[in-house]
Amino acid sequence: MRINTRTKRFAWLTLLCVTIMLITAPGYSKGKLEEVFSPEDNLSKALPECQVFSGTHFSAKRNYNYTFNASTKTDPKTGEVSFEFASPAYEIQAKLDKALRLKKVVYKAKNKNAINRQGHDQRVITFDPESASQITVRFLLEGNDVDEKQVGYDYFTLYLGVAHVTLQALLLNEIKDFNCDVIVPDKGWRFNVDFKLIKTADPLSVAPQYDYPDNFKERLKLNKEYFIYEANIKGAIGFFYKHKYYLVYKSEKPYDFVAYWGGDPKRVEFIFTDGKNQEPAKPRNLPRKRLLKLVSPLRRSLPSSGIILRTGFYNFLWLRPSDRFQLFYYFIKGVGGPFARTLPKFKLRDLCKTSSFS
Repeated sequence: MRINTRTKRFAWLTLLCVTIMLITAPGYSKGKLEEVFSPEDNLSKALPECQVFSGTHFSAKRNYNYTFNASTKTDPKTGEVSFEFASPAYEIQAKLDKALRLKKVVYKAKNKNAINRQGHDQRVITFDPESASQITVRFLLEGNDVDEKQVGYDYFTLYLGVAHVTLQALLLNEIKDFNCDVIVPDKGWRFNVDFKLIKTADPLSVAPQYDYPDNFKERLKLNKEYFIYEANIKGAIGFFYKHKYYLVYKSEKPYDFVAYWGGDPKRVEFIFTDGKNQEPAKPRNLPRKRLLKLVSPLRRSLPSSGIILRTGFYNFLWLRPSDRFQLFYYFIKGVGGPFARTLPKFKLRDLCKTSSFS
């Protein structure tokens, strides 16, 4: 049977229209978070007041194999969330409001290859609460502005740089499968993403296409259940980009973050904790013998103001009244000497102290 030219054109036009409809569809196949929550909701109240953890950032493609330290602090009064991340490759300081909206993020790159690839060594992201619909992303190199972008940021939009904090809060608020827009930090791009919650004792089987490093396999052992948020990009980009991303959490509350990986298997990066999440240290009363042993070298030449400086005024106030009096006594009586060089290391750990970042 012979098909005339007009029929062929109609068939091709129909196919083109269907293709355009498929790739431009936003893909809202799951519940949209903006229909569940509002900016007035306090979603951060479910988070622990303090979380401190360390781990590894590994990428064979980019020659990354760094250890990192991170902490998340939630203010129980205001609901504000502070996140800090430090590694030899980069540092992040971020603040979120009680509804998990971004307030400010400062990213500083240290790795020369990453700086050359990105074209900047610092990003400063700020949210304009008056417009309530966009963030400004400034790209800087050696302190000079390189580029600036305004990106739509209506509620609820997830910023990928703090996704592990946001998803933990959502999990604690019993949110399983959902859809929202996601902003990618290094480019300022915005994608629509479906998130699916998976519970499994074999997280590596969820995405067997990746070449997992041995220490990553050891971290995600079998016979221990985990929650995994599987992120699948939708819309036009998702039509062509079929790779997914994975964020793993413990299956017991407060659902501590465990690992992240995903994307192109040739360029995959693995970020995973070492499982040694530290409990926040609380100020405590020191035993009198220990206190006197620490301050006894100061009787001869060192003012105990140095001790106050080392411990911090906050911790000083938490000592017993008698101990505070003892320190104050040596402060008044102490004389001379550059105490900074010889002062004993006397510092109460306060892993969740208020950050100076603002």
